[in-house]
Formats: sequence, C-alpha cells, structure tokens
Amino acid sequence: MVIDGNGGIASDGRTVYAALTEGKIAAVDISINETIWIAELGGSAASSPVVADGVILIAMSVEPSPRLFALSSNTGLPVWSEALPAASRYFLYQTAIGGLVISDRGDVLFFNTSDGKIIRRSSLGGVLQFEPAVSPHGLMASIVSGPVIAFSVTGETLFRKQSNSPLAAGLLLGRMRAVYSDSTGRIHALNAPGGKSLWRFKTGGRVTQLLAVHSRILAGSADNFLYLLDSDNGSVRWKTRLPGRIEKLAVIDNETIAATVVGERQVFVIEAENGRLVDGITVPGDGSPINIAPVFAAGRLVI
Repeated sequence: MVIDGNGGIASDGRTVYAALTEGKIAAVDISINETIWIAELGGSAASSPVVADGVILIAMSVEPSPRLFALSSNTGLPVWSEALPAASRYFLYQTAIGGLVISDRGDVLFFNTSDGKIIRRSSLGGVLQFEPAVSPHGLMASIVSGPVIAFSVTGETLFRKQSNSPLAAGLLLGRMRAVYSDSTGRIHALNAPGGKSLWRFKTGGRVTQLLAVHSRILAGSADNFLYLLDSDNGSVRWKTRLPGRIEKLAVIDNETIAATVVGERQVFVIEAENGRLVDGITVPGDGSPINIAPVFAAGRLVI
C-alpha cells in the first residue's frame, strides 16, 4: 500500500484507516494484519482520514468539485457525501456539536456526521497560516497577515490577537487555554476567553507542532529539540535533542511520544514523563522520508 502524500492515517484503537494513492481508502485490522476493505473513491486525498461516530471522514479532490465523504467503518461503503468549497487542502475534526471541516482558503463548515447536513458555515477571510487548532469546544486559526482568532463551536468569538511575526502552529487546551507559536520560535500562551497573555517561551527555531500531554505542552522545534512545558507558567519540564529538525509528532496514551525528523526514515520513541529517548526505529522502504504522523493501534506503533 502506498499512502497518498496529501492524506495520512487514522486509528480507532484497533483498525488503521489509510488514504492511499489512486483515490483509495483502506482499512487494516492491525491485530491480525489483515485488510478489511478498500474503498475506491477516485481522485486524490485532500485531507487525512478522521474516525467519527462510526464513520470514516475524508475530503477528496474529485471531478467536478471536491467532496467530503463519510464511509462505513465496517464496510467502507459510502454513507453520504457532500460538495466542498474549492481548495487544495482540508482539515477535519470531531467537536462537541458534530464534525468540522476547515479549508486552506479559510472556509469553516460544521456538519452532522450522521448525514452530512451543514449546521453552520463561515469564513476566516483568507488563506490559513497554519493547521487550525481544534478542541471539542472551540477552534483557533489565523490567516496570512491577519490576527489569531479563537471561536467557540457555537460561534462566539473568544479573542482576536495580532502577531508581529508569521505564525506556525497552535493548540487549544480545554476551554480556557490557547497556545500558538510564531516564526521566530516563540511560544505564546493566552486565556481563551479574552486573549490575555499568560506567558511566553523562546525556543531556538521555528516551532512547527504543538500537542497536549497530560495538560502540558509538547513543542517540536527546528532547533532539533522537543520541549515539554508547564501550561500554567511555561517552565521547561524537560527537553530532548533529536538528530534533526522535528517533522511529525504523535502522543500515545499520554505516556509515549513518537517523533520523526526531516529527511529521515526513523521514528524516535520518547517517554512522556521524563523525555528519555527509548528507541530509534528505522522504517524499511524506498528511502523517501516519513512525512505523516504515526498512530497507535492494537498495541503497535503504525507508520
């Protein structure tokens, strides 16, 4: 199986769902290493797959216009599909009120995962600077040359904050805390209602990923370091150096971190509690670097 470069993989804990080349989506039961089904949708993947309410959601670039598909997780058969606004890339999420799709052109659509019916649509007004940060209760995003904007899922504006530098990544922690990074390597933490600044932390390079670990903040930086920061004050719990710029991160059961670096076919395994580097796993293949985030399924790390 060849993963589509614009797609990725997702897991429900046992089965891995992968966006493949030639417009195919595959479901693999990792516990028995068996392909359950392959759906042929045509076109090419325009998002990573997402598991939501018994269906697999994925955006596809198909003719005559992009579409959002919901596939049965058991059979791979389409449950419904809906046309999407034109864009190159889409980001899909599950929220407290249903599904959410955000395009790289700033279109925002909330929808019912059961039938695809649109609940609410809006626009951020421009091209995204970074992948939106979404929690069950809100979202944070920024467009090029625009402010950082955070909304609740009901549409209430939580804050707007202008940045002096282009932005790189974002993270929402529950209902109260928002975190984003800029191109200078600074990480900013704010109160979600109101946008009051709480603290800042400076790394040695552009921070491209922010993830939550036990309500702390995991940051992957172009200075080759992983940082775990306290969400209350930004203090460093630990930092670990890897042999390259951080490419992708995944958190497994809040206990283990999997990381890849730019240009390499290795997955590095790190203990979340203390930052200890446990293993470096070389992934067999054609030599092309790993550019998708690993997932965890049936007790195994899948890449």
